[in-house]
Amino acid sequence: MSKILKWLRNERGASLLLVLMTLLVLSILGTAIATVSFAHVKLTVTDRDYQSTYYIAEAGANQAFNEITTVVEQVYQLRDDQTSFFSTLDHIFISEIDQSIDQDFEKQFGEQPQVSITIEQLDHDNPRGYRLTAKGKLGQRSRTVEKDFSIRWIDKNQGGRLPIAHGMAVMLRNRLYLTNGPRIVGDVYLDSIEANALMLNGNARMNQGKTFLPANADDRVVNKPDYYPDDHPDVHAMQEQIPWDIYQELADSFPDFPSYDYPADQTIGNEYNEFKVINNGSLYINSWQANNYVLKLANHLRFNQIVLGSNNTLIIDTQGAEWNIVLDHLDASNGHIQLIGGGTVNFFIKNKLTFGSASQLNYSGVISQLNLYYGGQETIILGGGQAINGSLFSRQADMVIEEGARIKGYLLSGGKQITYQGGAHANSFVIAPYAEVNLIGGANVSGALIADSLNGTGGVSVEYQQVNLEEFPFQIPNRDDRIGRDDLIIGQPIREQN
Repeated sequence: MSKILKWLRNERGASLLLVLMTLLVLSILGTAIATVSFAHVKLTVTDRDYQSTYYIAEAGANQAFNEITTVVEQVYQLRDDQTSFFSTLDHIFISEIDQSIDQDFEKQFGEQPQVSITIEQLDHDNPRGYRLTAKGKLGQRSRTVEKDFSIRWIDKNQGGRLPIAHGMAVMLRNRLYLTNGPRIVGDVYLDSIEANALMLNGNARMNQGKTFLPANADDRVVNKPDYYPDDHPDVHAMQEQIPWDIYQELADSFPDFPSYDYPADQTIGNEYNEFKVINNGSLYINSWQANNYVLKLANHLRFNQIVLGSNNTLIIDTQGAEWNIVLDHLDASNGHIQLIGGGTVNFFIKNKLTFGSASQLNYSGVISQLNLYYGGQETIILGGGQAINGSLFSRQADMVIEEGARIKGYLLSGGKQITYQGGAHANSFVIAPYAEVNLIGGANVSGALIADSLNGTGGVSVEYQQVNLEEFPFQIPNRDDRIGRDDLIIGQPIREQN
């Protein structure tokens, strides 16, 4: 018994056992740590490759979109119509856009990154939708991203022509109210989606043309009596946006007045009936001696005022050339201007334009002979037998054309209101993008009308008449200079494909 107890109390070899147990525990911990570390490294590599493929795909999509943007700009410069523009782009997208964009990527961890690009057309509208898909690949891993974008064809303003739809009688930005019998003959464009933007009542007629509203307009835009036919007006969706920026820029482009010398004083008649027709920088055609006075132009002129009175006529001989006359006040209270010689006169009127009696400007001539640039603030009023056969550019003044007045030509206005009333008749192409146009009691406009809004009441009418845009006399903004890539192509954010 004592031998057994003695053996049990013998501690020799215990240290070895403790060391072996410690080593075992350490080995297990080391193995576990190594396993976890290896798994972490493997997960890190996997995540690295996974993220790399996304960035590769994203970079490929951005590179491809930049190439597409350049192509769109180049094709736009080469093509003159929407059909050829889009057909050329579609051909390039199918046959020439790189299907593998890898030349700009360096090797990563011994692998060559690759991107494959595809372009899908989403619709046939203008703007036209596309989807760019980029698949990034690194080794055996890949991720795919998408980028939607739209390309817009914008009609070019070439050869001095304005973007005007054929058959357009009225183009408005905000409102059209017709009541008590007004009539519009021709197409109507109303660029508003506001409720009651188009109001018809009292047998107003728009049944001799189409009415175009924005594509997202709903039934609330048109307010008409229940007794109107369902197809009156004949509403259609606009295919393109109205270029209000061009019309506004045109109205804002009133030129600076040039500076010229005053003519020398001149006396006409004989010693018994002398009359100073030019005196201290003013031209007076208000005495019988000055009736049919001929102002023969050989250079540009400056006057304080030109006064037409006593039903006299001023004859201006252009001698086949174009001349500028700058003056503070054109006073046509009772007189006429006749242009001869086959050239053109541009009147730059700084402060005041007065009409009275039955005064007429260039009434027996052609429109292209006379252009009036009016920079004053006072309202231009035409009435009675007063007439203008030429074009008028009003920087800011409103205009009233009353019964018996006649205006034939191109009217460009930066003013806030134009009123035709009574038996006024205008055979005009009117561009007044900031103006409310009022037609009252028998007034008639033949040609085309572009304005902010139109109110028509009584037996008034606007009737489409073809406009010769080649003869439009005022400087048209160069649209091509203002069209940038953001106007032609718009891209959406990149997203990963599900």
